[in-house]
Amino acid sequence: MNTESATFKPGYCTPEDLPEPYCEHFARGTVKQLAGQFFPAATPNNVISMAVLLGLMYLLPTLFLLYSGLLAWYSRAPWLARISEDLSGSWGKQAVGLVILAVIVIGMAWMLRMSWLAWLRFNTWQTIKHSTPDSDHHGLLLDDQYLVFRHGEHFDEHCCGWVPKSSITGSRVKTIRHWFPKHSYDIQVVSLTYLSDDHNKELVIKERFGMSAVEMVNEIERWLKKGVQPDVAGQ
Repeated sequence: MNTESATFKPGYCTPEDLPEPYCEHFARGTVKQLAGQFFPAATPNNVISMAVLLGLMYLLPTLFLLYSGLLAWYSRAPWLARISEDLSGSWGKQAVGLVILAVIVIGMAWMLRMSWLAWLRFNTWQTIKHSTPDSDHHGLLLDDQYLVFRHGEHFDEHCCGWVPKSSITGSRVKTIRHWFPKHSYDIQVVSLTYLSDDHNKELVIKERFGMSAVEMVNEIERWLKKGVQPDVAGQ
């Protein structure tokens, strides 16, 4: 089985960009049919209720602003007429007004996006929570040649990643600053270093597979010590 090609580069990716057969098996929830150790994604404490809270926190103010704006425009509110009269005084005021309007529109679009991500997060973690042994769409797989993972956190830029076992040069626990809506905090993660295109790169894996970062590093180290099996299908 030789999955690495010019199209599929090791590192972070989307579910659709996982090389075969991982892409198909993660999509179907049949990853356990593949050889190797598989650690299903685990639902973090309170993540589902937090997703609902975040979704409402961003959605309700946006809906209120939209409703208030449409109501003011429909009822021809006097303050709208005053703003329009003030802005018509000069090009400078009009430019400032357009900038303010653009900031409001961009801010509302960002809040709607965050609300949508919160909904996706809620839906995905519900799926993970109610997954069965025969249907796992998210998890961490350590097989004879590759480390492949897919988690369910939509606030991250990437939800999947993979690295050839033979390219991994080290693994360790490190602390990073995790930025989340409205606040940030320190978390422990697994830092994998690997070679790709003759360059040293890093892949960070967070605690989403029923293990702490320390436990995950221990599992990866045991897996690495087993060595890489010959790629019979690729010969």
